[in-house]
This record gives sequence, structure tokens and C-alpha cells, in this order.
Amino acid sequence: MANALPPNLEALRGLATPIADDRPCRRCSYNLKGLQPGQRCPECGTPIGGVPSRRRGELTYGEVPLDFLRAMRLASALALVGGPGGVVAMGLLLLVTTASPAVTNGMLMIASLGFLAWGVGVAMLHSPLPSLRTDTRRSANFWWRWSNRLLGFAPLAACLLVLAATNIHPALSPLCFVAAAVAGVLAAAGFISICHYASLLCMWLGDDGTADQFRIACLLTVFGGGLFGPIFLGLLSLAFTAWRGVGFFSLVAIVVSGLLTLRTCWGSLNAMWSLHQLFRWAIRNRFESMDSAVRVAERIQARIAENQSDEARKKGRHIGNR
Repeated sequence: MANALPPNLEALRGLATPIADDRPCRRCSYNLKGLQPGQRCPECGTPIGGVPSRRRGELTYGEVPLDFLRAMRLASALALVGGPGGVVAMGLLLLVTTASPAVTNGMLMIASLGFLAWGVGVAMLHSPLPSLRTDTRRSANFWWRWSNRLLGFAPLAACLLVLAATNIHPALSPLCFVAAAVAGVLAAAGFISICHYASLLCMWLGDDGTADQFRIACLLTVFGGGLFGPIFLGLLSLAFTAWRGVGFFSLVAIVVSGLLTLRTCWGSLNAMWSLHQLFRWAIRNRFESMDSAVRVAERIQARIAENQSDEARKKGRHIGNR
């Protein structure tokens, strides 16, 4: 049925250039190497996009060192776990408005650990791609990568400033809260910029669909989550502190606001998970390619040994006949 589907007309202009490198289908992870842009995946029928453009000297993910792919897989895992974990910890802290100082400090420490993992993961993701260039010029996107690295630690700075505001002299608390708010704004702006850089990584890995999702989902998360998230947390906080529980309309508002918050953030979570899966696929496919090359080499060596044995037997029979 996949072969019976119409061609992908948007990519027909690249029809004459087959895919020369290992490349996963964005839907089923089928290896599209050898197929042509404009066709469809033979496994699931998903349209195959164009071949990613490459800068001069830039290596594909099938050519980069395996250690680089492993580092990027670890970086994507840290960002995937640390960022959402820190946000959830801060959300729970906002819900528990009457928590003791020990509980507040504990939740802030947990959120700080999550944002630390996010910052380290973002810094590793922005490592320059391996290249064949040997000159000393700055790699592409040098300043953008370094600004994103700094902005990746803005959530950690905001969390530590809130922790300081709750434990220092009350006269200095407002200043810390203002600084934390500024760091939070920088973290939101940095999240958009980081997602756009992640979209370039997805294009480098050959997944245009996840690249588009990164560019769109980050805006929904920042503006949609920023709109519905405080409403959701505020309604829950009022519900928990209400004397007679939650009324019907309040409960409906909580459910609707919570679903909208989750919906606005789901695209970013899914895109981050897809990026992690792409690096996992690249590593697994590299090992499969190496195993295949070893099996081919073993068959060639066996064939050579068999030919040498046949030649030796023929030579022995020839000498015996003489």
C-alpha cells in the first residue's frame, strides 16, 4: 500500500540525488539510504524530504566519531530529564503555598539539580560539529552557540536567586526576586533560541519534521504555557486552600486549564524525545553498519582462503600427474 501512494511532490526537484548516507525515516526509523527524495518510505509510506545541505568540510552524522554521537545522546538525555524535572519541581513549590522552610528549600534544591542537568545538556548539545577543516577560524554559529550555552543556565540562576531570597535578610529579598524574574525572562528567551538550534541539529540528522516541530513547539510552550500555566497553578492553589473543597465549575476550570497547559508543552517534550531517539538511532545504526562490514570482510577472507585452498589442491594434483 505504501508503494501505491502518490509521490511527495514537494521534494521532486531533488529526485536525481539519492540519499548517500544513513538516514532514519522520521516516523518508523527505517534506513532511507539509497532511496531518492520525493519517494516514500517503503515501510510506512512517509514522504522523504530533501537531502540536508552541508557546509564545506562538514561531516555527516554517519562520518563523525562515535564518541561525539555518544556525548550528544547523553546531552539530549540530560536536557530531556533536567528541564521538565526542574519545571515540575518549581510548579509543585508554587502549589504548596504553606510549606515549611525546610520543604521549600528542598524543592528548590531539587529544581536546581534539574536545571543544572538542563544547563549541562544544553552546553553539550551546542558543541561544534566535527569538520574536516584544519584552520583556526571560528566554527559556524560560534556566538549563537555560546550565548545559548549561557542562557541554558538562566533557569538555574533564577532558581538559586529564589533560594537566596527565602534565606537571606528580608530587606534583600525583593532585590533577589527581581533578579530571579529577569533570569526567568532570559530563560524563556533562551529556550526559544535553544530550540531553534536544536532544529538545525535535527536537519543535520535528516529529520525535517522534528526540526519544524522544534521551531513551532517552543513558541507554544513559552507563550501558551506562560498563559495557562499560572492560571492552572493558581486554581489548584485556591482549590487546595479552600475550606469547603472544590465546586463543580472550579473543578472544570482546573481540568481545562491543566489540559491546555499540558497541550502547549507536549510539542516541546515530544521534540526533545525525538532528538534523543535520533542520536540513539545513529549510534545503533553505526554498530549495525560495523557488524555488517565485519561480516562482509569475514566472507571475503573465507572466499580468499577457499580460493587459495583450491589453487593449492589443483597445484598438488598437477604435480602428482607429472
